[in-house]
Amino acid sequence: MRGWLEVALLSGLLWACAQPSRSLLRAPEPPQVFTEECGGLRVQFTLERKPRGAPAYDVYVTALSGQLLTDTTRVLLAFTSAGKDVSTTTLVAQPKEAGHYGPAGGFALTPGPWKVEVLVRRTGGPEATCAFDLNL
Repeated sequence: MRGWLEVALLSGLLWACAQPSRSLLRAPEPPQVFTEECGGLRVQFTLERKPRGAPAYDVYVTALSGQLLTDTTRVLLAFTSAGKDVSTTTLVAQPKEAGHYGPAGGFALTPGPWKVEVLVRRTGGPEATCAFDLNL
């Protein structure tokens, strides 16, 4: 009987050690929000780290007055890694909802320093390019 009790106690101890401690779980980090005024526009780049998976990002473009644009034709995103292997990936952002643009998929930001350039092409106005430096 003593052997069974030792096995039960050891099993319970091992089970308790394998459970994640509530004190070790982190609360999700708040989104990082970067805003620049360029070319007569206000461009806001929001980066949100997801607990599981790649960070998500959103671009919000308005006039300096805060009004939504009616003449935006394209929003391009150029992601340049600033680590030891410098490379640039350029994507066409997809419209999501009023003034918001996001990824079409297929590209995930990895940990490290990045430079993000947002190029807004408009039918009735000049192009605007805003640059943001971020670190994941």
